[in-house]
Amino acid sequence: MIRVKKGLICAITTLFLWSQAPIAIKYLSAYFDVNTQNFFRYILAGLFLVALYYKEIIHEIRKLSFLSLIIPATLLFLYQTAFVTGIYLTTATIAALLLRLTVIFTSFFAYLFFKEERAIITSKSFIVGTAIAMIGATLIVITSGQIIDNSNVNILGSILIVLSDILWSLYLISVKMNLRNTNPQVLSSLLITLAGTFFLPISLIKKSIFAVLHAPPFANLLMIISGIMFVGVGNLLNYIAINELGVAIPSALQLASPLLTAISSIVIFHEEMPLSKIISGMFIMSGCSLIIYSSYTKQSNIKPH
Repeated sequence: MIRVKKGLICAITTLFLWSQAPIAIKYLSAYFDVNTQNFFRYILAGLFLVALYYKEIIHEIRKLSFLSLIIPATLLFLYQTAFVTGIYLTTATIAALLLRLTVIFTSFFAYLFFKEERAIITSKSFIVGTAIAMIGATLIVITSGQIIDNSNVNILGSILIVLSDILWSLYLISVKMNLRNTNPQVLSSLLITLAGTFFLPISLIKKSIFAVLHAPPFANLLMIISGIMFVGVGNLLNYIAINELGVAIPSALQLASPLLTAISSIVIFHEEMPLSKIISGMFIMSGCSLIIYSSYTKQSNIKPH
């Protein structure tokens, strides 16, 4: 029970952190291109974690092979690239809708690879909770005031978003497999730093890396904070949640992210909160409550490695 509570606390905290990331990314987009922003946020997050856990890294790194690190780091890099590129090629509404498919892909792969998660994934509370939350997530984006114009929707962009869903799900599966050999602190430090270096060559070729010299101080400060908190701390807590709960529950709880992002948008960008969004939020929170309930009722079947 203690491990389940620890996992849920980490998963819910990750939810709050990651729900705020789009706000920071939207602001930073005015000063940095996608690749440069990704490079600095990932490198800063990785170096922060390495500095924090360098003793554990030195002790544990011998247990990990280079291949075991390069695969999830590459999946993380490809996910970030496909997802952000997909957003630029299609509408925000389509992207938000397709992003919710991550829960389905993650649950599917978790069912295939991990026997200990099958009891949760096939439980009525998890299935019903996920379905209710998916309805809420769908409603909150289609009632956001954006009109889907099929003539402006780039098919390639939609394909890239779906591809990013699959890449992220596979990345989570590879993370859980690696957690069998080391702890979340070491793994998150190494993978985020390694993935961050993959963005460097493109930034150097485009010379966009020097944009930090011309950006206002607040933009650079926000990039530092968002990198450390949303990428570094967020991934670390997600790794801990996966270690304690598996991959299905933390992924499913992310269905509440659009609601929290919308709430922040109201405060920061003074967006309206119509009744439709309130109702959608109730669907999401009800669904997530059932998902949390499933983690308790099936906790005897959770055997983290």
